Amino acid sequence: MKIKKIILIIVLIAILYFVYFIVMFSYVYPPIKEYCFKINEIALEKKLISRVKSIPGWAIIKTDSIERDEEITYYYDILYQGKSQDYHFDCKIEIVKPIFGTSYTIIGVIGVFDNTKNTGGYKISDPDVKEILKKLDFELINKMEGQCK
Repeated sequence: MKIKKIILIIVLIAILYFVYFIVMFSYVYPPIKEYCFKINEIALEKKLISRVKSIPGWAIIKTDSIERDEEITYYYDILYQGKSQDYHFDCKIEIVKPIFGTSYTIIGVIGVFDNTKNTGGYKISDPDVKEILKKLDFELINKMEGQCK
């Protein structure tokens, strides 16, 4: 009887550990902000890379892509380094296909960070997130054509 209880406890601990492991690796923060575009994800990816490369101080690194049901989500790190600024933006590009209506593509900003001040985060309420987002808005995204109205 005592051995059965010990085995049961070990099995329960193993199951809880497994669930914790899966949840921690499969959890993705919802975007802090989304930008809508009326073009497909491949065209938006090309446009974003071209825009970033055309502005001094900006860089973009593709970190991952995930394909599900013939749809691809691209993940990027967008970096900005100025005289006194060092910003890092975690972003994704994915297509949205509503049941009714026209498909569109979004750039979702998942996290923003100021590496100089060690601020930012994955929520709009985190320190300096709104301020850091202004840099992305005004210098990069707002000047890209094809946005939804």
